[in-house]
Amino acid sequence: MQLPSLLKCKRIDALDFLRGSAVFFMLITHINAVFLKDYNLFLDKLTWFGATICFSTFLFCFAFIYGLKISKHTLNKKRQIKRALQILVIYYISAFFAAFFLYGHLRPDEIFDIVILKHIPLYTEFILAFVFYIILVILIEKPLKKAIKYPIPLLLFSIGIYLLSSLLYTIETSPQLLITLKNLFVGHEAHHTFGVLSYFPIFILGFLSGAIKKKKYKKKFLISLFAISTISLIFLRVTGLSVWYRWPPSTLFLLYGISYAFFIGISYSYIKKITYLNKYFIHLGKNALHIFLLNIIVILGFSFLVDYEKYPTQRLLFIHLVFLIIISAIVISYEKVKKIRIRKLNIHSLFLYITAIISIISISACGYLFVVKAMKSEVPNFLNIIHNKNVCESFSYRPSQLIDFSTNKTWLLLGDEFTDKEKTLTLSVDLINTINYTSINNQIQNIQFEIIDIDNSNSVMKGYFPTSTKDNISLNSFTTDIDINALPIGSYHTKITASFKCGDIAEEYKQAFHVSYPYYLIWSIDWEGYDVKEQHLHDMDEITEKHHDIPMSHFLNPRLLTTDTISEERKTYLKNWLLDKHYLNGGEDSIDLHLHMFFDLAEDMGITLEKEKTLQTNTTTMTTTTPPEQWGYYLEDGYDVTLSNLEDGDMDKALKFSLDIFEKNDFPKPKAFRAGGWFADTDTLHILEDNGFLIDTSGRSAYTFGTNNLEGPWTLSETAQPYKPNRNNQNSREAPQMNLWEFPNNGGDSWKYDTQQIKERFEKNWKNEIGLPLKEKRILILLSHPEWFYVDKPKMNDLFNYTDTFLYLNDNGPVLYINFDDIYDIWEIN
Repeated sequence: MQLPSLLKCKRIDALDFLRGSAVFFMLITHINAVFLKDYNLFLDKLTWFGATICFSTFLFCFAFIYGLKISKHTLNKKRQIKRALQILVIYYISAFFAAFFLYGHLRPDEIFDIVILKHIPLYTEFILAFVFYIILVILIEKPLKKAIKYPIPLLLFSIGIYLLSSLLYTIETSPQLLITLKNLFVGHEAHHTFGVLSYFPIFILGFLSGAIKKKKYKKKFLISLFAISTISLIFLRVTGLSVWYRWPPSTLFLLYGISYAFFIGISYSYIKKITYLNKYFIHLGKNALHIFLLNIIVILGFSFLVDYEKYPTQRLLFIHLVFLIIISAIVISYEKVKKIRIRKLNIHSLFLYITAIISIISISACGYLFVVKAMKSEVPNFLNIIHNKNVCESFSYRPSQLIDFSTNKTWLLLGDEFTDKEKTLTLSVDLINTINYTSINNQIQNIQFEIIDIDNSNSVMKGYFPTSTKDNISLNSFTTDIDINALPIGSYHTKITASFKCGDIAEEYKQAFHVSYPYYLIWSIDWEGYDVKEQHLHDMDEITEKHHDIPMSHFLNPRLLTTDTISEERKTYLKNWLLDKHYLNGGEDSIDLHLHMFFDLAEDMGITLEKEKTLQTNTTTMTTTTPPEQWGYYLEDGYDVTLSNLEDGDMDKALKFSLDIFEKNDFPKPKAFRAGGWFADTDTLHILEDNGFLIDTSGRSAYTFGTNNLEGPWTLSETAQPYKPNRNNQNSREAPQMNLWEFPNNGGDSWKYDTQQIKERFEKNWKNEIGLPLKEKRILILLSHPEWFYVDKPKMNDLFNYTDTFLYLNDNGPVLYINFDDIYDIWEIN
């Protein structure tokens, strides 16, 4: 048997041909990806083929050369470092061009993200992998040299690396540096990055193909590998044990690329007889790196300059021809100029080549514009003949080409507070419009859906799209609604089966949707009774606007409106600021009562904080004064006087006075209350109940407070949820219960807690793995202070940056931002 030509050529024309074919299909794939707007079976197949084999083929050729170099001891590390830098420079140039052409701008922050590899623009992503492969070869040259003697263990090791990369792909990472490294080494679908480790088996196969010296052994080795890879591909394809998947690359996906590379290598002695094709692909292969840059500039540049979306699909063939001519002409001209020695280079020859290039580009562009104007959209597309075949034959391999499935939501929440519409999931199916569904071979019978539980793969619901019957064969869009009350809490994906006269076409769509209870988050603001800096008001507004208009639940100490320590002008300003937040903002912000028993406030309320006591002895009578209980600051204004130490009558006076101040200043009647320092005991709660309050939110986990380490009255858990307290024990929910809800401050205090501690409270109260559906409704209540908001601001920004990623508003999770006015009704009706 003749030795494959891939192994014999001195210049390795077969390798250049193989690389050139990958370049050619790369161009075709990029042109289709940029310009193909309507479905076309022929062009889509080309796109699929190019997307499947290009990177693997490039990598095989790349590794083959390094196998040769290492086996012959000709690897020059300095030259390889220079090569890696050259590739990196080409990458950055193409990345900047691609980003500008794709987005229409290139801001400094975008440039920085590209430089640090945080953002890798589309169409440029795969070239970076070769820089890391060169570094890898340099670092492990000696082990690779030794491993040549043990090809089978080396192949098995590469498969192990591939399996490890597939596992690493599923692991979520942070911070950004780890995300970038993960993208580069194991790939990422959203960033279109090709992982160095994910393609390690192909690198090793290419390396061994170039490294093995014994021709007889090499011949048997490569033919055996071609046979094994091809048989494995067919087996996996027929049995469905592996599917075509690009990120992370499935086994079937890798086998397509390696089988193609071996096929070209083995059959090259016959292919090269097609002289012009051979020369053309070799030219492309020798200039792959330059063509990569050219394809970014020419293809994406054209799409940026011309409104190509209005052009029908049939003109894409002409676009293909024009771009291939332009890029090929530049490359061939470059090859010829490169061959001219410097001493023979003259103005005439240089002018000749420059003129030739400009002429080809100009003639092609003019010809294209002429044809565009001359052609009409009704010109028949000869590719439509492909669609006359049986629909089941056309799409049995890739049903997703036929069926476009979507849902109207990713997260659906249960609870009486949600409307029937909000609790309805709409499934939509669109069939491609290039099929004639009225033809006898392509008549649709019905479309069935199946809802599958992701955790256990069980089918929980089946049904039909009501309009998908043979009476509606002219339609290609179908919808059906599902009441999620019929689904258990969980995460699901959907299987769609389209039944035609010729048979069934089925596809499972892995994008998940979730049925969950909501997770409410309340941001409460305790106004202690001091003046608040204008900057802090601005900062609170800024956070609200930045984080999806999160409402604030204000707890106002009436001292803000009564104390002589604040000017009347400032009182009016702060009052109007709060009223605007409540009334002009559509009621988004609630206003409720907070009390710190300042001395001047107590005096206005008619409450005497110092108590007189008479002591009688045998000889005299003495009168003493007992100071009020304070938690340890001993502030002269009485800020740290404990509210729970008030006698019942005084507490009643304080509440009635506060309600009167609210009414006189046009504030809404408060529903909720929070005691200063959380010092509200069972007696306090009874008095709140008697005065018509519906909610107390003083509850929290066990604590001591102030320099006196005064023990608070609460012993709730960090994950405590709303409850009605026992009439004799505020920390119990057992009967008999008060007619008052306790909403614990379970999210912590952003003045004292750091961001991580508050995040931990958020995660603990999720009561499930973060990101998964909730089996019961949950709430987290946070606390901040406007007076010292310079401390709270960075913490709350960081926290809301995190919780924003789970927002129901953005269909990212079950989290809803809410205020105390609305939360009472939700807990009462459920």
